[in-house]
Amino acid sequence: MIIIEMECFQVSPQATIPHLHKSWLQVLTICADELGSIVEGHDDKKLKFYGGINGVAEKLCTSMTDGLTTTNSDMTLMILGVCVFVSLIVGIAKEGWPNGAHDGLVIVASILSVVFVTAVSDYRQSLQFRDLDKEKRKITIQELSLTGESEPVMVNSENPCMLSGTEVQDGSCKVMVATVGMRTQWDKLMATLSEGGDDETPLQLQLLLFSSEGLPLAVTLSLAFSMKKMKNDKALEVDLPTKASSLFSEIPASSGKLLLQTLFNNTGGEVIVNKYGKCEILGTPTETSLLEFGLSLGGDFQAERQAVKLVRVEPFNSKKKQTGVVVELPEGGLRAHTKDASEIVLAACNKVINSNGDVIPLDEESINNLKATIDQFASEALRTLCLAYMVLESGFSPDNPLPHSGHTCIGIAGIKDPVCPGVKESVAVCRSGGIPVRMVTGDNINTAQAIARECGILTDDGIAVEGPDFREKNQEELLQLIPKIQVMARSSPLDKHTLVKHLCTFGEVVAVR
Repeated sequence: MIIIEMECFQVSPQATIPHLHKSWLQVLTICADELGSIVEGHDDKKLKFYGGINGVAEKLCTSMTDGLTTTNSDMTLMILGVCVFVSLIVGIAKEGWPNGAHDGLVIVASILSVVFVTAVSDYRQSLQFRDLDKEKRKITIQELSLTGESEPVMVNSENPCMLSGTEVQDGSCKVMVATVGMRTQWDKLMATLSEGGDDETPLQLQLLLFSSEGLPLAVTLSLAFSMKKMKNDKALEVDLPTKASSLFSEIPASSGKLLLQTLFNNTGGEVIVNKYGKCEILGTPTETSLLEFGLSLGGDFQAERQAVKLVRVEPFNSKKKQTGVVVELPEGGLRAHTKDASEIVLAACNKVINSNGDVIPLDEESINNLKATIDQFASEALRTLCLAYMVLESGFSPDNPLPHSGHTCIGIAGIKDPVCPGVKESVAVCRSGGIPVRMVTGDNINTAQAIARECGILTDDGIAVEGPDFREKNQEELLQLIPKIQVMARSSPLDKHTLVKHLCTFGEVVAVR
C-alpha cells in the first residue's frame, strides 16, 4: 500500500459527505495540511510518528482493504427485503398460496442474484490482489514533469509517497489518496505560474523600441544567423563515443561474449527497429545507457536474446537492491546474471574475471581494487553498477530465488550524463559579466556538488543546500541564505519558485532554464 495525492476534486476539512456511513463523519485526528506535508516532503519521520500507512488509514477512518465503501448495496437489499415481506403478506391475503407469492418470490430471486454477483466479484478481486502480492512487482514512477529529472524513482514500503502529475512506469499496487485539489503539489505549482504578474524584462523593454514591422524581420534574421553559427560549430550534432569498439577488441573473446549476454538479457529495456530502419532503445536512462554500450561494442540485441532461453526474471527489489535473470544456455545448463548496487552485488561475489578472461578467486587485493574503482566513479558523479554471473547447479528450480552468494564479478559500470562541451566556459563568461549562475536539481547532494564543481558553478565561497532543508528556513534565514546558494539539490518546483521569487525581491533579473 502506498499513499498518493490526486488532482481530482477538493474537499474542505469541515465538509461532510451525506451518503457516507456515519462513523466516517467523526472528527479526524490528522489535518489535511499535515497529511499533505507528509506526502509532498516524503517525510518518513512524520509518517512513522502517525504509525505508518496503517496509522494514517486509521486516523482517516478508512480501511486498508476496502477503502471508503458505501452502504448503498446493503440499503438496497434491506429495501428489497421489506418489499418481499409486504408482497408476500398482501399477495397471500388476496390470492392465497401459492399464486399470491409469485411477486415476492421474484424479489427473493433478485436479492439472491445480487448477493451472488457481489460475492463472485469480491472473490475475483481478492484473487487479483493476492496474485499481485505474490508477484511483489516493483513500482517505478517518472517525476520528470515535476522535478525535471529523467531517472525513475522506486516506490516501496520505505518510500511510499507519490505525487500527482507523475507517471507510473511499471508495477501494480493499492493506493490511498491523501490530498486532492489545491493541496497537491501539481496544483500548487500551477497556481504559482499566475503569480508572476505582467512585469517586463529588460530585453522586452528594449524590443518594444522596434516598430511592429521591423521586429519580425530582426527576429528572423537573428534566428537564421544563430542557427547557421550553431551548425558551423557542430552544436546541433551529437558525436557518439567510438572508444567502446576498440575496448571490445582488447578484452578476451569469452569475457566479451559474457558481457554482451548479461547486458542484453538482464535488462528491462528493449532495442527495436523503427519505421525508418534505425535502432531505437526503449527503457529507463540506466537501461538505455547499458544497452547503448552493448550496441557500441558491436553486439546484436536480438541475436543475444534468441541465443538463450529466459527461465526466470527477478525485478528490482528494494531490500536486495539488485535485478537478476536466469537463462538456459544453448549447450545446456543454467546461468544467472545479476546487476545493480555495486556494494551489494560485489559482496555476493567470491570470484572475478581477470584481464586474461580467467575466473580467479576474489582475494583482498582484488576487492580493494574494485572498491577503489567504485569510490573513484562515485567521486566523479557516476552511478556505479556491478555486473556479475554464476553457473547454477543442475538441480536449480526456476521457482527458487537467485542465490545470494557465489557470484563471479564481471566488472563495474559507471553511468553519467556527460556535461555538454562549452558549459564550463559559458559559466565562466557569465561570471565575468557579473551574472551569477545557480544550479537547481533533483539529484542528491553529492552528485549535484560534483557536477556543479565540474561546470564551475560551485565555488569555494558558495554553499549547496537540499530542498527539504531549504523549506524549513524562515523568512529571515532565507534572506541571509539565498545570496550564498549556488547549488540546490533534491529540490521541488516550488523550491525553485521560492528561490526565484526571493531573488526578484533583491532587485535581481532572473532567467530560468
